[in-house]
Amino acid sequence: MRLFLLITVLTISSLFVRGQEYRQYAGLRGGVSSGISYKLFKNEVKALEALLAYRDGGIQFTALIETYKPLYLKNTDRLYMYTGLGAHIGYTSWHRGQTSFLPLFRTRFFNRNFSPVIGLDIAAGLEYRFYNTPLVLGLNIKPFFDIFGRNFFNLHLFDVGFSIHYTF
Repeated sequence: MRLFLLITVLTISSLFVRGQEYRQYAGLRGGVSSGISYKLFKNEVKALEALLAYRDGGIQFTALIETYKPLYLKNTDRLYMYTGLGAHIGYTSWHRGQTSFLPLFRTRFFNRNFSPVIGLDIAAGLEYRFYNTPLVLGLNIKPFFDIFGRNFFNLHLFDVGFSIHYTF
């Protein structure tokens, strides 16, 4: 009960914060790679992002280095564009008999196959930073390729995602 009360008070009080410095984000991303993310800004244009995502029946950890640029539009100065580059590591799983390729490093557990994956990621997106509330909404695309896994080589060009982050 105390934890609920503390979260409620912090949420309500954060609605009245103005002119907030955006140094860290924590939030959720929905898309092919859905999960939780954390961003740490090194300065106004460089950020590090960590994403723990569920994809292809497994879990992957992705680390990205991102570069931000403000988009000065007629009606707002709170919109930012970013690009990034990074890598991921994790595992995938699938039911037996769903592949014609016999993956390297495959492990069987009950009725599923498991295999590690590693790969590279590219990111590009837009973020809108609210002025009155400590929230950031984002839309991004994060193409990736990985090796090993179910098909040994997997190229996925359209990992489009929507994100919501709390800033602190």
